[in-house]
Amino acid sequence: MLGTEEALIESGLAKEAIKSYVESCIKNTAKEGILDNGYYGGYFVLPEQSTTDLFDNVPYYKVYSQDFFPSDEVIASELGKYVDALLDLCLNDFQPFMEQGYNIIAGKPSSTVKLSPTKLSIETTLPLTVTLGTTVTEISSFYAEVSTKDFYNDLEVARVIANSTNEMVCLSCFSDLAVENDLFVGTYAISNDTYLFEITDNNYVIDYNNFKLRFAVRYNESTE
Repeated sequence: MLGTEEALIESGLAKEAIKSYVESCIKNTAKEGILDNGYYGGYFVLPEQSTTDLFDNVPYYKVYSQDFFPSDEVIASELGKYVDALLDLCLNDFQPFMEQGYNIIAGKPSSTVKLSPTKLSIETTLPLTVTLGTTVTEISSFYAEVSTKDFYNDLEVARVIANSTNEMVCLSCFSDLAVENDLFVGTYAISNDTYLFEITDNNYVIDYNNFKLRFAVRYNESTE
């Protein structure tokens, strides 16, 4: 005769609880990824076209007339890398379930992420083998969504800023846009023709921190 906990596994209740636990961690980790990756221009691993001499380097969104603004697919892929790399921190070895007598063996996560103007869709494959007593069950497919309305809007503002001019930084070109979206845009000269931009969203808060999007633009140096 099955014990109470084993009966829960057989009925699917424990399986659903574990699934909900993992999906909550995926969602929370993705939110943290939006915050952390935003500090590096939307990247988990900086691309080749990035600054090299800053304390916290950032990607170039534009170099002279060449556009390096990351596509939705690139930003989604970088968030997938973040989730896969850091999901374990949230899962915490499944301690809430281990304390109840479960033994859970986890494989490596692999996430497919899609970004739209309204949401981030995350499909994660994480092979789990759940054992309690003589009962064993397996779970591997998980899904989570995160709202991206503010995030996507900030990306669009960054795109406008990066393309505001080809010759030199133009503060007036995007100052009204910043005010309209309740954003603070910090502009810092790195060299004569290169600027670091830091967009701070006063209305987009993740883990008690305002979202920041940082990137660099290299303009054609003025000949005047």
